[in-house]
Amino acid sequence: MHRPTCSIWDTPREYQPDALLKSGIKDEAVASYLSDTRPLYDAAKRCVGQLSGILLLLQTDSLDRNRNDLLLASVTRQLREATDRLGAVKATPTGARHQAALADLLVLLGRILSRLDRLADLIDPASPDLDAVVDALFSAQRSLRMVSEPSAGLTPVDFTAACCNCRPAKN
Repeated sequence: MHRPTCSIWDTPREYQPDALLKSGIKDEAVASYLSDTRPLYDAAKRCVGQLSGILLLLQTDSLDRNRNDLLLASVTRQLREATDRLGAVKATPTGARHQAALADLLVLLGRILSRLDRLADLIDPASPDLDAVVDALFSAQRSLRMVSEPSAGLTPVDFTAACCNCRPAKN
């Protein structure tokens, strides 16, 4: 769980609009849009990882049933907040498709979450529900790559911040 003052929703300084303009993005509105969507992309990336981790723990019979609800609640909160924030982002005409794809990714992650909430259906390795969740996670990963924009820090792997712990403030 993150502290109330956690910077998890902050856009790193190097991906603020002015920094993106200096790095080569020519349009101020595009730089602003990319900066606004960076935390939402990061949230989607965390959710893909957390949902995959929950499924892995479930399949290896390592999921602590007492923590299960906490894990699912964490993903639920992140998805809800990311969806709300995305709805408030003004997309440029060139960013409209990107915003729609990011919205679709968040919806897909919500569907995966609802399937993982029915844990009993996913314990059997031969379960068609398990196959469907695995396929959906692969689809989410492909969607995550599709909405990536490396020049704005929207990349599937980012070693500048911790995936599930509060990142320390940079001095």
